[in-house]
Amino acid sequence: MSIAGTTLGEKHLAEDARRDAEGAELRHLNRTLRALRNSSHALLHAADEKQLLDEVCRIVVEDCGHAMVWIGFAEHDAGRTISPAAHAGFEMGYLEALHLTWADGERGRGPTGTAIRTGRRSASVDMRTDPRLAPWRDEAGRRGFVSSIALPLLGDGGAFGAISIYSREPDPFSEDEQGLLQELANDLAFGITTLRLRDDRRRAEAALRQSEARYRSLVQLSPEAILVNRGGKVEYLNPAALELLGASRAEELQGRPTLDLFHPDFHEVIRGRIGELLAGRAVPLIEERVVRLDGAVRDVEVAASAFEDQGGRAIQVILRDVTQRKAAEAALRESEQRHRDLADALRESDHRKNEFLAVLSHELRNPLAPIRNSLYVLDRAPPDSEQGRRAREVLRRQTDHLARLVDDLLDLTRVARGKVTLDRACVDLRAVVGRTCEDHQAGFVAKGLRLSVDLPGAPVPVEVDETRISQVLGNLLQNSAKFTPPGRAVAVTLRAHAGRAVLSVRDEGMGMEPEFLKRLFEPFVQAERGLARTQGGLGLGLALVKGLVELHGGSVSAASAGLDQGSEVVVELPLAAGPEEVARAAGRAAPARPRDVLVIEDYADSAQALADALALGGHRVRVAATAAAGIALARSLRPEVVLCDIGLPDRDGYQVARTLRADEALRSTVLVALSGYAQEEDRERAARAGFDAHVPKPASLEALREILDATPGETPAAGKVTAWLRPP
Repeated sequence: MSIAGTTLGEKHLAEDARRDAEGAELRHLNRTLRALRNSSHALLHAADEKQLLDEVCRIVVEDCGHAMVWIGFAEHDAGRTISPAAHAGFEMGYLEALHLTWADGERGRGPTGTAIRTGRRSASVDMRTDPRLAPWRDEAGRRGFVSSIALPLLGDGGAFGAISIYSREPDPFSEDEQGLLQELANDLAFGITTLRLRDDRRRAEAALRQSEARYRSLVQLSPEAILVNRGGKVEYLNPAALELLGASRAEELQGRPTLDLFHPDFHEVIRGRIGELLAGRAVPLIEERVVRLDGAVRDVEVAASAFEDQGGRAIQVILRDVTQRKAAEAALRESEQRHRDLADALRESDHRKNEFLAVLSHELRNPLAPIRNSLYVLDRAPPDSEQGRRAREVLRRQTDHLARLVDDLLDLTRVARGKVTLDRACVDLRAVVGRTCEDHQAGFVAKGLRLSVDLPGAPVPVEVDETRISQVLGNLLQNSAKFTPPGRAVAVTLRAHAGRAVLSVRDEGMGMEPEFLKRLFEPFVQAERGLARTQGGLGLGLALVKGLVELHGGSVSAASAGLDQGSEVVVELPLAAGPEEVARAAGRAAPARPRDVLVIEDYADSAQALADALALGGHRVRVAATAAAGIALARSLRPEVVLCDIGLPDRDGYQVARTLRADEALRSTVLVALSGYAQEEDRERAARAGFDAHVPKPASLEALREILDATPGETPAAGKVTAWLRPP
């Protein structure tokens, strides 16, 4: 009985123990399941990674009743250390003393280092005897830790951390519970990865927003014009682009075809570049031209690149205004060309100077030999002998020749320096030409040349220095005589045409090549050397002609069909109101009634000739030589018309006009400006000063007569008078 009873009791005890163990395991599984469920809930509601880690550690400690839980991450530093990130339970500085690593070393062979290194869970069923736990046994014992398990946190690249659980019981984790804990670790790893991806995305989005904001700010503030082309139309323009294209608002250009912004000459090029960009190929920086809204054209450098955004494929275009740079480059090229031309001209001038000095020395030495020889003869021959007479003639000719050389040099220098003073008078150019040709007739006969003179029947009045104009014609005649072979002719012709006196000297001489014609009137320029030396001269005559004619407000030109084809030099001078023209004016029909006219002119001859011409037309004319005298006469006489020179000695004609216009008694007086300046700006300035009409010098009597006929309150015939600045 007793034996049997004992056996039966033992069976009951064993059964009870089994049931207790199964109940305990079931309770462990239930609490682990609860921890797994609560951890999943925490994953769903976690706001950030730190919050999730702390919450999971707390859940495992509270739901499973373990002593301590911590989560650590593997560092990829030299020591492969493990950094604690969160913990819960009875820690008491334990983690600071661990100094764990996941390397395969003494401090890396515990459960946590092994789980991270191998990617599999690792447990120590009894830390008191496990040799792997030797480095941490004392610290664990002081805190009552008996066993531990570490479960890897797995990602795509392997374990990146572990969750480690400590218990005060030996071997507390069954296989089923370890499986549930690993499932919890896997869920936690997924949650961490998800949160990190979300945070990375948020950071990337924030960085993108910041980058876009910075880019927009840079584009908006950029001094370079930037626009976006999408689908062939303008989508965006920054302020610099608006300014470049002459727009005040982006709406003025948005939606317009991008090609419309560019000059038509570049449309084909731009189409090709757009095609290249949309095909993914880069295009180089080029220069093009844009057309502003106001029609102005600007030169630009264009850089373009394609990009893709949520709106699809587009092209960003950067325009740099290089108009000023290109203008500066063009100006620099022109300046460089001018400097090169100047250097060439200086070299040519220096060459001609050297030639001139050589010629001058030759020309000065040539007379010395006959002069010396003539003196020798005069010292020995009787004065009244034939030898003596010939010697005196030689001396006279050679000294005259030397005098002409010196005179030409001095005259050209005076002209070049503006030192020539012209003694102008109104003369009939026919008389000047006739006398000059007569003076040179004997020289032409001596050389076997025929000189013909063709003068018009009517007077040709010009306001000139008669001596200087005679010198001009004399130089032309001497030049023709020098280069025309005996037996040939030289013809002088004078005509009046289109307000100009046209004087022509044509010869049948050696003629000139086109290249030589271009330089004919430059100083020291001469024809072929051998002939020049035979005929003598310094090459100054025609340069002097040009200078003197231009001083008179005229012009000179030359023409030749080529060598041995003769040549022609034409001098043009402005016609003036001389006595002959006065006589013609007297024969015209008288105006409707005589006018009271005041002429304010400091040049006495011109003033008197004009006054005489107007008086012959029936007008009552007074003359004043200064601005002050003219103003005084105008106030005392109250003339109907004032003809006022602009260049007066005491004040200019504009001031005279303003003074007269300010006088109420002279408001109806017609003011006519007489000026040698006849550009549009001169007319505008005269109108602003108060003049009613502007007549360029030399004043045409026809224009003055028509102005006087229309004064006051009358309208001149259409198209006759162009001098009016405002209706009369």
